[in-house]
Amino acid sequence: KNDYEYAKTKLNNISFFILPCSEFKKRNKKVLREELALTKFSPIIATHGLMNTNKNIPDIVRAISKLKKDYPDILLLSLSAVSSNNIYSQGVYEEVISLINEKKLENNVIVFTNFLSDPEIEVILRCSDVNIWAYKDVGESASASIRKALASDNPSIVTDINMFSELKDEVLKIKDGSPEQIEVGIKKVLNDKDLVEKITSRAKEFIERYS
Repeated sequence: KNDYEYAKTKLNNISFFILPCSEFKKRNKKVLREELALTKFSPIIATHGLMNTNKNIPDIVRAISKLKKDYPDILLLSLSAVSSNNIYSQGVYEEVISLINEKKLENNVIVFTNFLSDPEIEVILRCSDVNIWAYKDVGESASASIRKALASDNPSIVTDINMFSELKDEVLKIKDGSPEQIEVGIKKVLNDKDLVEKITSRAKEFIERYS
């Protein structure tokens, strides 16, 4: 919206629209977890986005290490494709793997390094308890991947940056993507059923409005 307001002061041939959303198929989370052999894990945290510096995957892993003290069976599903077309992707991936080994999280983090199809992403995000998009602000105007999180029927946490400025009560916003803020945000969602109900119901309204 800010980009649009700026652009229309210079141009007269522009329009503003919200990126469209898609609804997920109705699936039973318990059945999905059984089929994917995930029943021994709780809570399950998911994130999605190309393995890149601004996606902040290393700090999410650090937060999982902190959370493991209270939730020994926690699992992070990181849908983070490693792209040969991105100069940072492989380096960030190696940092993530090093952290997993250092923090002894081999049984608590699964990194999907291939580009997954939309149906695969849909199923995995549906299995989660919490979605976390701890992105850093690099000047992008909107996020396409957050729409998949909103459609998952699970609460989403995002950093308070311009990319997510169109979202209000549809998500829980944390001030930055530090491990401490991520940990606090995830605990808040896990321990507040009323907050989860509010976030998921507003997210559903958002998806329906912009489908």
